[in-house]
Amino acid sequence: MKEYTEIERDAIREIDKFDVDDYLAFGPNYFSCGWKKNTYYNYNYAVALALIGHFYGDEDCSNSDYHKGVKYIADAVGVSNRMVKILRKKLKHKNGYWFKTPYKTAKIIQKVIDKLRECEQENNVNDFLKKCDCTGYREILIAEQFVAIKKASEGRRKKVVKLADDLKNITVKVGDNA
Repeated sequence: MKEYTEIERDAIREIDKFDVDDYLAFGPNYFSCGWKKNTYYNYNYAVALALIGHFYGDEDCSNSDYHKGVKYIADAVGVSNRMVKILRKKLKHKNGYWFKTPYKTAKIIQKVIDKLRECEQENNVNDFLKKCDCTGYREILIAEQFVAIKKASEGRRKKVVKLADDLKNITVKVGDNA
């Protein structure tokens, strides 16, 4: 069985790779928010997907744990792999970077949380959660994206407001077995 440090290292290496899906994340399923001049990589989200791939992914598949986790969550939620992967970093746009955010983000994050909670007592997941600075799963997984989504919801686009409200209601804490 892989140690946590190996899973983490592999996940971080995976999110930095070029992915054509980044250029194909456009259309009615996404909106943009959170423009800044600097890059942003969501390492916690990538590691969470890798842990899910490690525990729940297809053992016969030769893909990395990260890609197994992406596929598992995409299939479980009924969305494309692209929608799951796109939350891992900001994308280049006009001398800066922004999030390309799927409207199904709340469903994706809720499924990631559900799967992490199922194996919360496993050593690898426990090590991951101990390294995080906060105790709320939403804050661990998409803290910066959530702030950008809340800001974008001030524009009153109904779908963005609904997404912000749905995410606001995801308040599960680490160790909360309710």
